[in-house]
Amino acid sequence: MTKWTRISTFILLGIILLNVALYGIGYLLLIKPLQEERNSVQQQLDLFESHFESSSNSPDESDMKEFSNLMLEVPNKKVPDHVLLNLQELASATDVVITYIASNGSESVEDTEDNNLVHTSGYAIDVTANNLGDANTFIDSILDLDLLIVIDSMFIDKNDDSVELNLMITTFYANY
Repeated sequence: MTKWTRISTFILLGIILLNVALYGIGYLLLIKPLQEERNSVQQQLDLFESHFESSSNSPDESDMKEFSNLMLEVPNKKVPDHVLLNLQELASATDVVITYIASNGSESVEDTEDNNLVHTSGYAIDVTANNLGDANTFIDSILDLDLLIVIDSMFIDKNDDSVELNLMITTFYANY
């Protein structure tokens, strides 16, 4: 039988200390960051759940005010002359030339909760501008109109002497 020596004791203590150090390093580098990430994700989830519950319970005053302001931008009947006149005035004010306007037809969308019927009317517009700044000003002024207008697609082609702008827009109207 061999005798337990002092070197054997030091080797056993070294192995035990090495295992404790590896466990500590593994805990600090692997487990603790994962626990912190889990806690932060859980906090975000709780925040999103509480925000969703508060927003889905009932519309607040700001939502109702925004809805009423939006409904002011939707005319009671289809007014293509008004839309075309506004576009021509914007073109004159922003130094662009409308080279083509065409109607893409109309669609109806029914709100099932209140049985409101909202109609859409699409337009294709080609515009020529002297520079990109004038084209951007024209686009911004379209979005600032008193009508609810959505730009569905936009194509910009910049040449040496002009900028060609192709827009597909949608306007909305209701039949009350």
